[in-house]
Amino acid sequence: MDKDDIWFIPKMIGLWLFFVVFPVINQIFAKLVDKEENFTHFIYGTMILGVLITLFFALLMKLSYNHEKYLKKYFMRRRRCRIETVDGFYQCLYCGNEEVKQDDKMCSVCGIRFV
Repeated sequence: MDKDDIWFIPKMIGLWLFFVVFPVINQIFAKLVDKEENFTHFIYGTMILGVLITLFFALLMKLSYNHEKYLKKYFMRRRRCRIETVDGFYQCLYCGNEEVKQDDKMCSVCGIRFV
């Protein structure tokens, strides 16, 4: 996974701490102070919300991982090809060389022959 694709993991950990761990600490504190009745609904509501948010971000993480795996397979199958760039040159998918010309049969950097 690329760093840009996992931007939500620190946010997921922070939300999990805020909505799951802190209510558990509040529950323990409420039992110690004997004011459990006042905090109970708030504590369970935030815990349920935290679990739902954590599950949502875990689902996002799983979808992002599957998408990255699909893209990696896609480009690994086509790495002997070249793609056209905006400036009229081609890019070698094997090494990333962006100065491949249209009539080149092989990459000047990595030496791979194009299909």
